[in-house]
Amino acid sequence: MLAKMNRPLGVKVTAIYAGSYGLVCLFNGTVLLWLTTLSMNELKTLSVATGIEAITFGCYLLITFYGIWSLKSWGRLMMIWFSVSSIALALIPLVLDWHELQVYPLNAMLSLSIIVSLIIIFYLSKAHIKELFTT
Repeated sequence: MLAKMNRPLGVKVTAIYAGSYGLVCLFNGTVLLWLTTLSMNELKTLSVATGIEAITFGCYLLITFYGIWSLKSWGRLMMIWFSVSSIALALIPLVLDWHELQVYPLNAMLSLSIIVSLIIIFYLSKAHIKELFTT
């Protein structure tokens, strides 16, 4: 129980990152779904799907926040899985060589996303951090 009271700063930062990212996804998804009710264009189906996807990610990340904050092993695993999938999704446009489309800020953001995800995976995989998380 003492370990739960004295969470390392890195665990707190990771949990807050997951929670705040989850809230942003929920907000963006909700706004996107609301905006689709106002428009009648051909992208409406794609917008609805993207909104639902954002809300799903938001819920996933809020559950992950709870798991990490309460030092549950499943929360740690959920965050590692999310980070691995974030790396994979960020690599797609980088590998497809989208810099020809002159979206340099996108490439910088994707690179930053990969770096943050690698740091999270590395941190949560450390032996002394792993020991903090219970079932």
